[in-house]
Amino acid sequence: MDALLLKFIRQSKGISQAELARITGVSAALICQIEKNQKNISDKVRRSVNDYFGAEYIRTCRIFIEENKNGGI
Repeated sequence: MDALLLKFIRQSKGISQAELARITGVSAALICQIEKNQKNISDKVRRSVNDYFGAEYIRTCRIFIEENKNGGI
């Protein structure tokens, strides 16, 4: 999971950075830094996102991003 995927998943579900921070147990500032590629995504955040949104939804988002890469998300 990379920053673009994390941000896409969050925005596609209409969740704020603060809400995603609550879900993952980290600060909203850290979520912001991750989305800006200033910090790496920890295993804890990956697991929390996977548990909350589900592997299938994340996979679908990843495919969508890959198929639309040149269109700009």
